[in-house]
Amino acid sequence: MFPHDQPQVKHSTNLPAVFIRDNFPVLGYFAWSGFEHHGWGVLWCQIELPAPETELRFHSWQFTTQFVAGRSLPGCFQSLAISAMESSQLVETIPRYHPQREMVLIIQSGGSVEVLWLQSLAITPPECYQQVCDRWDEFMPTNFFGQKMGNINL
Repeated sequence: MFPHDQPQVKHSTNLPAVFIRDNFPVLGYFAWSGFEHHGWGVLWCQIELPAPETELRFHSWQFTTQFVAGRSLPGCFQSLAISAMESSQLVETIPRYHPQREMVLIIQSGGSVEVLWLQSLAITPPECYQQVCDRWDEFMPTNFFGQKMGNINL
């Protein structure tokens, strides 16, 4: 079962977790594609918070993604106002993730920024990539970065 096939959920106090659950195959798709094109790095997701009465599920999210390659991370972290000490720690840590079975995401929504290292995934980024490719019409990404996917900007 894909995350977007699950029942609808009203807003939660943990919106990043609900966002990831609802969009996991697409996030894995773009994380793997970014790694394949640029090497290690992070997937930066800028989320527009849905209206409070919105039923959260796959097609209710508005967001953009950008893969940030390792060499560009310090500038990315600076633009997000992440402290120099935290930025330095993240730049040292991020090359240790295993892109074949893990993802590192930056989730930016409202005024908050979270850096998440997703480990022990039931579906790996390469598997997400393949599943999105196999079900292209359902997910409908039209191009890699900066293009629209249904009502979602990628």
